[in-house]
Amino acid sequence: MHLDFKHFVFDLDNTLYSASSAFFDLQLRNMSDFIIEKLKVTRKEADFLREEYYHSFGTTMHGLMHHHAIDPYEFLAVIDNVPLERLRLDDELLGMLNDLKAKGKHLSIFTNGSLYHADRVMSKLSLNQVIEDVVTLECTGLVPKPDPKAYQFCFERLNIDPKKAVFFEDSSHNLIPAKQMGMATVLVNADDMAHARFIAHPEIDYFVQDVPSFLKGDFLEKRV
Repeated sequence: MHLDFKHFVFDLDNTLYSASSAFFDLQLRNMSDFIIEKLKVTRKEADFLREEYYHSFGTTMHGLMHHHAIDPYEFLAVIDNVPLERLRLDDELLGMLNDLKAKGKHLSIFTNGSLYHADRVMSKLSLNQVIEDVVTLECTGLVPKPDPKAYQFCFERLNIDPKKAVFFEDSSHNLIPAKQMGMATVLVNADDMAHARFIAHPEIDYFVQDVPSFLKGDFLEKRV
């Protein structure tokens, strides 16, 4: 059954809040601003590099570190400087997560974001009341998803048996190593290409509109 897991592991951005909030877009804008300032390029060029490095290295930051030797902590400080007003409390989600926790399920976040960013977002959404553990970039020594080493670190840090865990993500490429390492995988519908990515990647078990939909058994598609 879809709830017969001991561990529920969630990505944070565009997964535990709706992509329609456009909150993450503020961070993307800051990333491009950082690239414009550091590399002296146009916004069009900066946007291209931001996406190119994200797809090639797992995060834009790691592409910038590799090609341009930027300071990762300076980068994180810039992109995390965003207002939180676009984020809205999701009472249904909180209630369902509380129910899982009451049933003895272990709830955690595994994000490519910083601890500062995760703390701010979790506090704004009251997720800090239900989430027990958080694994951020600092925790993995700046090794990002989808690098398998980041997942292994997450499993060891949280004492997770991946065969008893389900992982929720809006980024399909981050679900591939999770499945290969034993986790069940859930793709959250965050953009118009999400369904095509589900079709393209057999490593994804479930495709859902959002986390509450999965918890209610309301799947857009599933393979298991």
